[in-house]
Amino acid sequence: MIEIKHIWHRVIIVKYDGSIYTYYRLILTSISAGQIMVFVNKNAYIRCKKNVITEPMMGGIYMATAIIYYSKHHGNTKKILDAISAEHTDVELVDVTSRNTFDLSGYDKIGFASGIYFGKFSEQILNFAKVNLPSGKDVFFIATAGNPMKSNFNAIARITENKNCKEVGRYICKGFDTFGPFRLVGGIRKGHPTEKEIQAAVDFYNSII
Repeated sequence: MIEIKHIWHRVIIVKYDGSIYTYYRLILTSISAGQIMVFVNKNAYIRCKKNVITEPMMGGIYMATAIIYYSKHHGNTKKILDAISAEHTDVELVDVTSRNTFDLSGYDKIGFASGIYFGKFSEQILNFAKVNLPSGKDVFFIATAGNPMKSNFNAIARITENKNCKEVGRYICKGFDTFGPFRLVGGIRKGHPTEKEIQAAVDFYNSII
């Protein structure tokens, strides 16, 4: 008999024939026809009813995505990511203000999202990418800025290029900004990102998956 013994911190512990334990990274679960499908990587899943596995390691088509983000001052970037994750509940959001390390090896696409500070992504995002981004991954970028420019992506793009990653897209829109001298005039780009800009970000994500 094959049994699921524990599901803990996105890891599934499986017991074979009463003695052998195997660990799988838990990527996604979905419920269908009274059974639970647990994806353990992009090409395999375990189907189980209650705790007993009925179909071990069958083929699948799931693609895992993580988005690493920094959204501190007005939550502009987080508004966009919340809209994306509402439509795609399998997307893993990782806040760099609460953790500076994260295992990204099991993800097929990795996004980096940030407000813009002194013309580039936040230092927390840049440092996180330098330390944690595996080589050879598909990557994409999302940003909000008081004054959006193509050059805002230069620093993060250099890091991913140095790790031989493939860029699959980038999105930037206006965001309410009171950082630095903008505070003296009450900020700029009030009301941004708008609903239209947020939906455009969702459409962007849909176009790259």
